[in-house]
Amino acid sequence: MRLRSFLDSLNTQSRLLALLLFVCVPLAALLVYAAMDRYRLLETQEEQQVLQMAQMAAATQSEVIMHTRELLGALATDKDIRHRDWAQCNKSLPEFFEHFKNSYTAFHVADTAGHIVCSSSARSFAVNIADRQDFKDALSTRRFVAGDLSISRSSGLLGMMMRYPVIEDGHRVSAVITAQVSVDQFDRASSYLDLPDRGELIMTDRTDEIIMHQPAGATWIGRHLPDGPLLRAMHARQEGVLEAVGADGVKRIYGFAQIDNAESREMHVAIGFPVALIKGAITSNLYQNILILLLLMVLILGLAWLAVDALVLKNVKTLIYTLDNVRGRKNAATIPATANENGETLKARAMDEAAAEIEHTLNLLREDSIRDPLTSLYNRRYLAELLSREIILARRQGTTLAVISADIDHFKRINDTLGHETGDLVLVAIAGILVKNIHGAEVACRMGGEEFIIVMPGASLQTACARAEALRIAIAQSDIEHLHLPLGPITMSLGVSVFPNNGSDAESLLRSADQALYQAKRTGRNQTVTMSELPENA
Repeated sequence: MRLRSFLDSLNTQSRLLALLLFVCVPLAALLVYAAMDRYRLLETQEEQQVLQMAQMAAATQSEVIMHTRELLGALATDKDIRHRDWAQCNKSLPEFFEHFKNSYTAFHVADTAGHIVCSSSARSFAVNIADRQDFKDALSTRRFVAGDLSISRSSGLLGMMMRYPVIEDGHRVSAVITAQVSVDQFDRASSYLDLPDRGELIMTDRTDEIIMHQPAGATWIGRHLPDGPLLRAMHARQEGVLEAVGADGVKRIYGFAQIDNAESREMHVAIGFPVALIKGAITSNLYQNILILLLLMVLILGLAWLAVDALVLKNVKTLIYTLDNVRGRKNAATIPATANENGETLKARAMDEAAAEIEHTLNLLREDSIRDPLTSLYNRRYLAELLSREIILARRQGTTLAVISADIDHFKRINDTLGHETGDLVLVAIAGILVKNIHGAEVACRMGGEEFIIVMPGASLQTACARAEALRIAIAQSDIEHLHLPLGPITMSLGVSVFPNNGSDAESLLRSADQALYQAKRTGRNQTVTMSELPENA
């Protein structure tokens, strides 16, 4: 009753304003919820970016180890080592070392008893490495071993030991060749990574000893990674993301990944971004959006207050005047026909325009939330909704669904050498090429950075591969210019996965496409790789 009495005490203008406020409050709550949802989405995107950087760094370090294995494998075929001509070996190995001294600190050969019989550096004393665990592992497994960080007893320098057994008669180990990888080589392999202020890059060997650390590498190299959430997570999973406090006391979001080859499964790379840097920027964006929303509501209510009298009350008075005349208070014949028609028309039009404006605003907000502002492609949020919907439809109809994951090759080099403005121009140009080369129900999205996703409802593996190749060729043949100067060839690596063979849900389907993409990156870039082409241990 009190509420009714309060409403009755309000004039018509105040009542209409209260009604508008009643409509705006739920709308504002919905928009705040959307802003919070965007906050969570941005947070997830940042975490995925950290994980992807860790995966790329792990893949790069894996290449260093694989290259060393190939180098030692070639050295194992040397006739001096095969024939155990150690005098000649001690002459030729220093010459061999000269070609690789920027990446390695020493090479040597030990017999099965651990005695170093051939070395790239001169020594005045006998050296035995039989007690080294990685040497024992190479003898027992008869396989290449990515060993431990240690100071070489022959060269006296710090480096990571890589052991390669020389096999005779198909089964017997006759010697073990060692390459000591320079710590600087691991640093150079990860130099392309752009760490933020107070960011951290860590690489550990199989004993959790730190091989590489950026920044301030010399302070950390040779120390064991402290026991904590990060170390336990690295032991428990191949890769992942977590929030933890670093050894320097800085709270970071870490992405970590295992160095993925058979000889280094116990080695890890972790990259950490400061929590304050990531969440601070996202929180600032959230507060800014909410502030703009509040200001917009105040502006709308203020304009509504001014407009009510001009557009509504005047027409209501006209309507009341007409009703009074219909009831006989005045002669209806004396009322101009245009008065009643004009009042009702203006009132209806004002209401229609207000409804249309609200609908238009909602559509703009919805479109803004699902579009990438730089390329105008759909964003990661829309991709999640689209994939979930299309997978349900494909499962119900018994059809296929293809996903292409594409990544611009050497994009960081473009940003570093030509600037971010040129990088943005390349992203916009690539987005235009994708849009021109997709058809029908196919959708192109930007995942973030230089990665794009193309969703192809109903497409088979063959159709998706053909589309991926067409996109790759179109991009490679494009002439992208900046300031009327050609940027040179821009290439793209692509990975293809198909529902249901390569994934039963959106997450697994995207992960399969990303794995195929990483394989395309690892094996040379500028190519298309399907999930079915991956090796079994990939």
